[in-house]
Amino acid sequence: MAKDCIDVVFIGAGNLSTRFHYPSLADMPDVRIKAVCDLVREKAERNAKTFNIPKVYTDYRQMLEQETFDAVYIVMPPQDSFDLLADCLSRGLHTFSEKPPTVTTFQCKVLAALAEKKGCITQIGFQRKHVPLVKAMRAMVERRGPIDQFFSEFVKQTPAAGLYYKGRIDILTCDAIHMVDTAVWLGDASMPEVASVCRQSYTDQNVKFNALLRFAGGTSGFFSATWNSGRRHLDLHLHGQGCSAVIDIENQGTYFGPEHPEGHTITAVEAAGSDKEYRVLGFYDENREFIEAVRDRDPARTQSSFQKSVRTMEVVERILAGRMP
Repeated sequence: MAKDCIDVVFIGAGNLSTRFHYPSLADMPDVRIKAVCDLVREKAERNAKTFNIPKVYTDYRQMLEQETFDAVYIVMPPQDSFDLLADCLSRGLHTFSEKPPTVTTFQCKVLAALAEKKGCITQIGFQRKHVPLVKAMRAMVERRGPIDQFFSEFVKQTPAAGLYYKGRIDILTCDAIHMVDTAVWLGDASMPEVASVCRQSYTDQNVKFNALLRFAGGTSGFFSATWNSGRRHLDLHLHGQGCSAVIDIENQGTYFGPEHPEGHTITAVEAAGSDKEYRVLGFYDENREFIEAVRDRDPARTQSSFQKSVRTMEVVERILAGRMP
């Protein structure tokens, strides 16, 4: 029988989790955050006070041993999270962690196998496919049939030209992977063929990534990212049977079809039914999916488990290979 309240504990009290994940869970009446752990005690105490969390730790092992809970959140930089994830999954714990799943595809496969062996429910924070506006626009296009072509773009202007964690991980794997994952989600279940170009742009490392993806079912799409542009934006173009949707993910989307030849526009706030940032940007929905999967003991519920995220990591590898036909 499903529990009335899901108890979670947190490892990490940094900026991203404090801004998006803690408030998402605090907004759910059937979720209770029982403890928070961070190496910097002041951060843990700050979040404990803000989100009414009863226990604070600086040693995550002590927290895992002393608390009773249903799931653990591990929100840390990717180069630091692998050992903690391996430890928690080895203990049979359900885990939520941020994107990217790991630094390498091999590491993702290791954690996927461990989660499978231990029966763990997992979710990676690929939240773009959970954005209410994106889901609404996709549903409108698919009412007339499957999406057969798409364009997925992530653009930033990064003065430091994108050295993430002093170069421990590349731009595409660490950050632009968000929109690679969205592209994979828009295709079918197959591993797409990939033709790509990755290059520098007044920089010492690659900051421009362009790829054509072709899925076995016939869907094709184009992924593009640059970290040396004029501004930050995330765009999707979806094309179906005589219809399309043009989406500025964080602001608004417009659907065009026979029933709306002049276009039907929905704002991100309207689609979310809230102006709260964590709801508009998809964080609430990805967290809700994980919580319900834990509640119902249904590993198949989460769209971004380690097992499913292996494909996204492999597509990233293929793009980075920079191969053309």
